[in-house]
Amino acid sequence: DGRIEHANAAARARLCADPALPPALAAAVAGRPGPGLRVHPLSARRTGGAALVVLAGDSPGRAEARVRDLAPAWSLTPRQQQVAALIARGRTNKEIAAALGCTERGIEYHVTNLLDRIRCRSRSELIARLWSAAGSSEPEAAGE
Repeated sequence: DGRIEHANAAARARLCADPALPPALAAAVAGRPGPGLRVHPLSARRTGGAALVVLAGDSPGRAEARVRDLAPAWSLTPRQQQVAALIARGRTNKEIAAALGCTERGIEYHVTNLLDRIRCRSRSELIARLWSAAGSSEPEAAGE
């Protein structure tokens, strides 16, 4: 229905500063993503068809820093940290493979292991947990 259910502090600031952003987000969720917007439908229970929209390429250092902060609690390997940061920036498996110099199949393996380790069902859930306001450093069981 086009409502914004949650936005972190950075997103709220962007929404206030750019009046064109809310319609662009609505269009992206409706299947017409604009440049720099990545849409990830949420598959967790009780999401009611919601989607997570990532401003791709926005502040890449923040994604790496956030993953680095959570890596010890989540017991992430260095490669999983790299993959998680690129997922947080809205990259596809193909884009991650190109960035890290490995195969797309290898990235699928890393993503699967990363999701299992953090106990997330999807990339969207991983991104949401990574950027959550609470910033829980403990992985939660999926569906809790």
